[in-house]
Amino acid sequence: MQSRQLLSASDNITDIGTDRSTSYQVRWQHTQKLRHNQNFNANANYSTSGEFSRKYTSDPQQRMNQQQTISNATYSKRWPAIQASMSMNLSSATNLMADDRIDSSSVFYSKPSYDGMQTNITTSTLPSMNFNLGQRNFFPSKGRDPKWYNNITWRYNSSLTNKERLYYESEETIIDDTTNVYYWNDEKQNFSDNVMRHSLSLNSPTKIFRYITFNPNASFKSDWVNRTFSGRLDSTTNTILKTEIPGFATRTTGSFGASINTQIYGLFPFNIGNLIAVRHVVSPSIGYSYKPDFSQPVFGNDLGYFETINDTTGKELYHDRFSGTLAGGTSKNESQSMTFSVNNNFQAKIKQDEKDKIVNLFSWRMGTSYNFVAEEFQLKNLSSSIRSKVGQSSVDLRMTHDFYEYDKELNQRVNEIRRTKGGLPFPRLTRVSLSTGFQLSGQRMGIKSAVGDTATAAMAQDSLAAASLSAKNISGSKGKLWSTRFSLGYSLQQSNPSLSKETFWLNTNSTINITKKWRISYSARFDLMKNDLISHRFSINRDLHCWELALDWTPSGYANGFYLRINVKSPTLRDLKIEERGGFNSIVPY
Repeated sequence: MQSRQLLSASDNITDIGTDRSTSYQVRWQHTQKLRHNQNFNANANYSTSGEFSRKYTSDPQQRMNQQQTISNATYSKRWPAIQASMSMNLSSATNLMADDRIDSSSVFYSKPSYDGMQTNITTSTLPSMNFNLGQRNFFPSKGRDPKWYNNITWRYNSSLTNKERLYYESEETIIDDTTNVYYWNDEKQNFSDNVMRHSLSLNSPTKIFRYITFNPNASFKSDWVNRTFSGRLDSTTNTILKTEIPGFATRTTGSFGASINTQIYGLFPFNIGNLIAVRHVVSPSIGYSYKPDFSQPVFGNDLGYFETINDTTGKELYHDRFSGTLAGGTSKNESQSMTFSVNNNFQAKIKQDEKDKIVNLFSWRMGTSYNFVAEEFQLKNLSSSIRSKVGQSSVDLRMTHDFYEYDKELNQRVNEIRRTKGGLPFPRLTRVSLSTGFQLSGQRMGIKSAVGDTATAAMAQDSLAAASLSAKNISGSKGKLWSTRFSLGYSLQQSNPSLSKETFWLNTNSTINITKKWRISYSARFDLMKNDLISHRFSINRDLHCWELALDWTPSGYANGFYLRINVKSPTLRDLKIEERGGFNSIVPY
């Protein structure tokens, strides 16, 4: 729990308590593992207003994330014997900026631009329930020689979602024939909606010629809602107007497909040092999928999910009865696609302590697809990735290639395959990203270096939020003198060859344990393309037996300043503390 109070007076100190405002924030977390495969988790947050995070928080990530409070509680249970599980979740999100958005005197005021514009206050899910039955055989085999139908498996899932929403809505005032004004109605509005979903999937994997796996599959989804919408034509605007129709309605959709895959092994003996051989495993896969256009009759049956309305020119317009419900819009785009992928794994077999050991060197995956019913650009971009992890070091390289030509005069892709002079397809590189990282550390007695795995998928995202690493997470373990972590990320985007965009950044986090009681940490982010220091931060920590001291200093940037805190270590008594602030942090009113 955190609390701040503002006491103010104009010229008489005795009036300091007459104008008082309080802002506080409460957080509660609870995790409990119950008997018989049951779990309960709760995370509750409450804040009086968004002012708390905007004024009292120096951490930029926390300022961005805490303009709303999110609370949730989840109960789950598993039945391992029948491969079943269920969960129930209650959640609520409150927009702390809602009142500011409709207050014309606030700097955060958002002027409405049309009648019926909404600003959410609270969005709740009360409840969200989910039940899942794991994969099982339709016809279990009782003998040693199973038939083809014994391979048919099925999986079932059911979910219920009930949403409640509290919001402000704008209204329109007509001043004269040419002037109208929109304003926020400060009366809170309420809306509720629910949906129940049932999903069933079928698979039948079968071996062909011993080495090839053929797997036909089908999936079905049924949505149950408590309302739909009918449509009618507004002849003035030539658009469809929706009218809500309360009442139970169902919609069932599905898709079908098949896949075929195999594995090919290659072994290259080396016998160099401890290296015995290198193995190459190729896993090609081809898949086909079909999804109908549900605005048209499916297998000769009109499912009634769409209404056909003729506009003033006689053109047919399709109105989706389920659009606007929690079931979402109904697909009216037919899809027939063929997917192609190849996964290459390279492994090394080495001799270690008189035993053979398999080491994964790197993997290389490529994939694309072809849509038979698309009017243009039927061939999807070629995606490829190369990943390597040897020991604790990892590298991640991702690329995207476009098969189609780019017309620089029209400034857009054209429906023409890009080819070499010999007529072979020659895809164009449109995106590449490379990320890696390593960690160095030294012991108090002798230096020992180790490489840490920091090249995660998040590093490929060029954003401060995804790439920032808090120095507080690099704690000085017993006997460790220093630790430095580096993270590197590079990305190139050139969907338009004339407008390429490059980013190249470095994150570094260092910790030095001067003594067993003193620890100094430093974190920084560099833009290597501009040779610019984006942000950096120093932290000093001191163990004071039952107390602890922490000093955070941000020399530059939006949240520059310092924060000094001395507090009791005990989690239940951490609010017993002494604080001093400066710079950005000094705006906290005492």
